[in-house]
Amino acid sequence: FPTLAFFLWFLVGLTGYLRRMSTHDEGLPSYALVSGVCTAVMALIGGMLGTALGFVPRGALDPRDLQFLWALSALANSAFIAMSLAIFVFASAHSMRRHSSGGVWLVWLGYLTALGEAIMTFGVFYPSGMALNNAAASLVLGFGLFAIWTISVSVTLIAQGTRQLVGSIA
Repeated sequence: FPTLAFFLWFLVGLTGYLRRMSTHDEGLPSYALVSGVCTAVMALIGGMLGTALGFVPRGALDPRDLQFLWALSALANSAFIAMSLAIFVFASAHSMRRHSSGGVWLVWLGYLTALGEAIMTFGVFYPSGMALNNAAASLVLGFGLFAIWTISVSVTLIAQGTRQLVGSIA
């Protein structure tokens, strides 16, 4: 729950910032907002499925039904989250590039993060391998790049907000 609440807070703050920085309605901030909400919904569904699996008593389900629930949980928590997250990060980075609201390095880090998330979606097409149930790939491509990008965007937004506040006081 707290992770989801902080992600939604970050999402609303970032898309509001992107809207303020654009000189015309490019649609990318709205695209980022919608894909970010889809990410939150997928995370909630994945969490519910995983929790449901934990509460199923041993032997209560047919093994095929249990395998089906596990597959839904694994896909929701990996490939499906990565799909909407790739769109969210790409739309945000591309909007930053269009109106120069983030450094070039931040934009390219966003593109790299979106690519990493896109690679993680391959779990939909391949039932095993790098993109599904691979802890190293998930840590680097799925979580690591996104965490670095999120922290970098947050620090950039806080720094720019502080500069604007100091400028308005002076």
